[in-house]
Amino acid sequence: MKTILWALVATAFLMASCHNTPKKTEATDTEATTIQQDTVQSYNYYGTYYGTLPATDCEGIKTVLSLNEDTTYDLNKEYLGKEKRPFETCGVYNVLENNVVELVEPSSDNRTYYKVIENALVLSDSLGNINKGDQADQYILKRK
Repeated sequence: MKTILWALVATAFLMASCHNTPKKTEATDTEATTIQQDTVQSYNYYGTYYGTLPATDCEGIKTVLSLNEDTTYDLNKEYLGKEKRPFETCGVYNVLENNVVELVEPSSDNRTYYKVIENALVLSDSLGNINKGDQADQYILKRK
């Protein structure tokens, strides 16, 4: 009987704490931005990442991605085995849940996602899901 009483008290306590959740206001938006920036700093995403990503129409895409402290990025891609004209893009990035970096291309609003792992970025979807197939290791950009 005592265990049932304790379970009811614990449930009531949990229910009461759920109803006291603050409503989202401009202040909580500011706090979220601060938390997001603190997360970026604590994981130290900043730096330059290198790798060659797979491609179906060439030997690969030599990629250099720099994440700057001011939430801007510089991305250089060179399609190997094709014309030697690199593609350069710059824009802003956001840090999403699950340590996912979202690159936003300002001219087209295209978005590319990378999951942050130790000293590397892995091409992913917006939720941080990464390729786990035979070529999974080919989607990694390593920090140097």
